[in-house]
Amino acid sequence: MAISRADIQYVRSLGQKKKRQAAGCFIAEGVKVVSELIDSPLTVEAVYSTDESFVNGLTGDFRSETVSAKELERMSLLTTPNVTVAIARIPQARQVLWKDDLVLALDGIRDPGNLGTIIRTACWFGVRQIICSHDCVDAFGPKVVQGAMGALFHSSIIPCNLDITLHEAQVHGYRVLCASLNGSPLGGLQISSPTVLVIGSESHGVSAEVQEICDLQVRIPDFGGAQVESLNAAVATGILLAEMRKQHER
Repeated sequence: MAISRADIQYVRSLGQKKKRQAAGCFIAEGVKVVSELIDSPLTVEAVYSTDESFVNGLTGDFRSETVSAKELERMSLLTTPNVTVAIARIPQARQVLWKDDLVLALDGIRDPGNLGTIIRTACWFGVRQIICSHDCVDAFGPKVVQGAMGALFHSSIIPCNLDITLHEAQVHGYRVLCASLNGSPLGGLQISSPTVLVIGSESHGVSAEVQEICDLQVRIPDFGGAQVESLNAAVATGILLAEMRKQHER
């Protein structure tokens, strides 16, 4: 079945948050990302590619079409279109399962590239539940999907009222830590209990309301003589998760 103009317009429309919410679907681009998507638990609805051999090798229960380079360019949201585009269902939002030793919470992360990298980094460190305040950027936006490089499809992204959820974590025996320039150096602490790590927005950090809930504020020591104001949120997440994994293993 040939792809229609309406099909192309629909795929491209998923670059808009309101269209994604209405359709319950998101777009993924690139052979590697789409291959990860197909191998994930998520429901794929369609795959379009200029690579006929890639399309012919697909066996899933979804629409798959070979398209021209011009058609793919009209669908793609990338500056330089890749050879493959897929559409998948946005998974239903889940409740937090208070069973993991380490959970990540995000307070007001607005940059989609940062969020994508944070999800990818969290997955590397075995953190599969990520709590997001309602003012975080949409986790299924195109730039987040590309930045996460497949990790998004194996993670539980849980939008929530952050204040309420952090209180709930404490009821379940979790210690809630937040990243702060005024906090205690993380390396000097001993952390053995289940933990929620809160990372704040790129420009303002963790909100004052959330800081009041946290059991402890932690920071990454500065060895550069304060030549920079702060670390990128995604970089800070990686450093803190690495140190916390060390402490949990001890």
